[in-house]
Amino acid sequence: MSNLNPGDLPRHPGVYVLRYQSGYFYVGQSGDIQNRVLQHIQTAASRPYGDIYKVEYGDRLLTPESRNCLLYTSPSPRDA
Repeated sequence: MSNLNPGDLPRHPGVYVLRYQSGYFYVGQSGDIQNRVLQHIQTAASRPYGDIYKVEYGDRLLTPESRNCLLYTSPSPRDA
């Protein structure tokens, strides 16, 4: 994982985006962003889409129009 320090992430609720080296991304919501991202990092080695290289978070990720949207990657990482 390149220059990602989970300790810099907030310990409050919010929406986050994980960006993987393979180009896949994951959008999630958690009551504790830091703890949830740490869980993702611990399981990243067993996933086929590479290491997490960037985490984005905060209200700026969503506009009022997109708050109820579901995002999918194509192809799905589960199809790999």
